[in-house]
Amino acid sequence: MKQFKHIGKSLKRPDARGKVTGETKFLTDMKIDRMVYAYPVFSTISFGSIKSIDDQDLKTDPHFIAAFYAQDIPGENQVGVIIDDQPLIADPVVRYIGDCIGIVVADMEYSAYHLSKQVRVTYDLQTPYLSIEESKTARQNFIHENNVACTHRVIKGNIDKGFDSASTIVESEFTTPFQEHYYLEPQGCIAIPENGGITIYGSLQCPYYIQKAVSRMLGIPYNKVRVIQAPTGGAFGGKEDIPSEVCARAALAASKLNLPVKTVYQRVDDIVVTSKRHPFKMKYKVGVNASGDLCAAEILLEENAGAYATLSSVVSYRSAMQAMGPYFIPNIKVQSISYYTNLHPTGAFRGFGSPQATFGHERMMDIVAEKIGMDSVQ
Repeated sequence: MKQFKHIGKSLKRPDARGKVTGETKFLTDMKIDRMVYAYPVFSTISFGSIKSIDDQDLKTDPHFIAAFYAQDIPGENQVGVIIDDQPLIADPVVRYIGDCIGIVVADMEYSAYHLSKQVRVTYDLQTPYLSIEESKTARQNFIHENNVACTHRVIKGNIDKGFDSASTIVESEFTTPFQEHYYLEPQGCIAIPENGGITIYGSLQCPYYIQKAVSRMLGIPYNKVRVIQAPTGGAFGGKEDIPSEVCARAALAASKLNLPVKTVYQRVDDIVVTSKRHPFKMKYKVGVNASGDLCAAEILLEENAGAYATLSSVVSYRSAMQAMGPYFIPNIKVQSISYYTNLHPTGAFRGFGSPQATFGHERMMDIVAEKIGMDSVQ
């Protein structure tokens, strides 16, 4: 038997000792000389336009340093990961409770958080769209140019002939809910101005997303943005798209003040404003013959994208491709549509649309088997 170096051996995790002993430095453990603290000003409405922003009361607080808004961005006010539909700082439209209106900087962490809640914003309110049904039936006051974030289709064979050849046709509808990542460590980063650019330490998954977002926002070349993943206390997809926002806002403040700036979300805000797993509405129509052979499937998958598309196009694509999983079907038609709503964006979460589609097709197989009196495994 060949002796392998690693296979079949019990190996120590390289990160185990530091995490068990407490030697590992997570973001909240890190301090930089002259570091100050920033916290976003979050929208308190779901949908509307900003009429005015009043931060005069903040300026009498001894810990207040500065506040920055959309007009302070030197480059592009854009942080969309795939589709350019998401301003880093709302100007003037806000599209969900948690949209960023500005950033407050203070010399103490609690002060930055506390002062961010004291900024007074007045709005022109609009009626929000909170469900897929409300979004898809809207005829005016769209969230973006329209309320469709993306669509994908899969078509193979002849769906009508497939259903004509089936001895039994089964139809069912399913829904899946939002799901929170609930990583142990909340969103956070430190932005440090140096060498004519910015260095970012962050609790994150995708450094190149952040490099792109900071470069665009500051109007500086990619090679002036250095991104370092700090030890990350959980993510599961929740630190794939959101850190682009967190890090770009901290980088804006750091660039303006020429000081290291740290941002760490409070737990409640982290849960309220960050992305979740996409809720799905699924309609399945499956044709089968008495021997259990699948003849045809027609499937509609509808996803709640939230206020911005973030990674919805990937989720919609994956769910469309995997709408019937491993089962061979000669005739199939799948339509997968993501709709904008005035809820927090929905983005990366382990599986990227596959878990929702898998729930749909596996549940459907059980129902079809029951209808034709066949064991579902068989």
